[in-house]
Amino acid sequence: MDVEQALSIIDQSLKPKGLTDIQELIFRQCWQGKSYYDIAQEFEYEVGYLRIAGSQLWQQLSKALGEKVTKANLQSVLRRRMNAIAPSFILNPSPTKPEYPDSLGLIKLKENKATPSCELYRQYFGAGRGFS
Repeated sequence: MDVEQALSIIDQSLKPKGLTDIQELIFRQCWQGKSYYDIAQEFEYEVGYLRIAGSQLWQQLSKALGEKVTKANLQSVLRRRMNAIAPSFILNPSPTKPEYPDSLGLIKLKENKATPSCELYRQYFGAGRGFS
């Protein structure tokens, strides 16, 4: 999974608001393993401001994803999230389940036909895994 795929999952999970510009910057840089100090130096922000914005970001993601998210575990949390959503849809497509991709905006349902609504899902299901 790359950062663009991760951001796609986050955007879907945080709808309708999504990330602010500073949150997206922090996310992208932390995805690459950079520290708040590194980000502050490169983008000319105060470290304290980045720490506060980062803390708010991790709390927001934790609430949206139902699992504690930190700088250290964000890749593994999102990988688990992606793997948990797709197989549960394939094996048990129940629209009453909260992790059903339609409720997250990851797929579109029309006349009992599901189509992926984001590039990540188009790639994942492109080999005929669950979408007709």
